[in-house]
Amino acid sequence: MPLAGSEAARRANPVNGHEWKNTDQDDLQYACIFDLKEPLRDCAQEINKTPAPGCDCKPGKEGDNNPLCQAPGGQYGTTQYAAKAYPGLRELQVLKDFGSNSIVSSICARNLKDANAQDYGYRPAVDAIVDRLKEALTGKCLPRTLSPDAVTGELPCSIIEVRPTPPSGKPSCAATAGREEAPDGVIEPVQSRLNQIGFCGVANKPPCNSGQFYFCKITEASPETSNCNKNESPNATGWCYVDPAAPGHGPDGLNDDQSLVAKCPPAQQRIIRFIDPMNATPAHDATVLIACFGASLPPEDMSAPAQ
Repeated sequence: MPLAGSEAARRANPVNGHEWKNTDQDDLQYACIFDLKEPLRDCAQEINKTPAPGCDCKPGKEGDNNPLCQAPGGQYGTTQYAAKAYPGLRELQVLKDFGSNSIVSSICARNLKDANAQDYGYRPAVDAIVDRLKEALTGKCLPRTLSPDAVTGELPCSIIEVRPTPPSGKPSCAATAGREEAPDGVIEPVQSRLNQIGFCGVANKPPCNSGQFYFCKITEASPETSNCNKNESPNATGWCYVDPAAPGHGPDGLNDDQSLVAKCPPAQQRIIRFIDPMNATPAHDATVLIACFGASLPPEDMSAPAQ
């Protein structure tokens, strides 16, 4: 995008406003600027506070034509209308050296107006981090196979999502896609496991049965109606068991997609996979416990792979 000179109109460049004079040579070029919420800062008042907070529109600097200090009408003053972000060249170099262990996202938020949008604020960066954690924590390779029920075809596993109870009270699990109420018989074992791993019921943490947490069961995604067993974009919400070695286990009687377990050791090429078109399963604030019962895994084989 072409640069706009220091005499340009307000927001002539939608990314960084426009160039400015910086007569004291004490600042850097802005990577981007973004509007401050009301009430705005009057730097003439802010600099008299002790300690003085940061403020970019100091009295006497109006001639610098700083885009942070430009009013909607185009004039410059001591009121700061916008904040700024700087280019992170050194940070980018460090992350580049980390290679695949790093996650890079822009410091300049694309959307600061629609709080419900997926690209609002730093939500894309947080989603990228959550995705990486999900891959590491909930996509663990399974050392043993799971055998579906001979009658129902369902796996002998309950996947329970544990979340903080909001101030308004426990919400309905069914109101969230891919969830249903957790069975009564599994809540007590889940609470016991949470206590064992120090999540609750220990020093400085609330009791596991205090009502400060609520429990929902994440439903199993049907292989016939979802892409869970394929390496494709999800079209449903839930989880599935991926085991390419199980004949006809996938949709349409086909085997599961081998690429989904490509990172697993040869003897452990099977996983529990979560899918969600909204990238919200498991929930970002949830702890997930997977309890599998029956011949494949004993009842005590319960793990908490994600927080």
